[in-house]
Amino acid sequence: MSKIAEDYKSKGLVVLAVNAWNEEKGTIAKFAAEKGLKQRILLNGQKASLKFKVNSLPTTLWIGRDGMIKDAEIGFDSEDSLRKKTEAIISE
Repeated sequence: MSKIAEDYKSKGLVVLAVNAWNEEKGTIAKFAAEKGLKQRILLNGQKASLKFKVNSLPTTLWIGRDGMIKDAEIGFDSEDSLRKKTEAIISE
């Protein structure tokens, strides 16, 4: 998602990772560094996970400019599939 975030940043895409377990900042920083994550990470994100009814991890939500969920992907998917969904949402 870091690559997709960078590629579509100029079109207004914001990618936000959510720490659904409310782990310590140092633990999250280490994980992000190990995985090469460049997007922002919401700490203490358990409330956000509950609000958006996230029951499985990873879950990717595409939220439109209007704040409504436009699409969702549960589990791991290919970059190509994620990119196609992103392009469809951005073009709306």
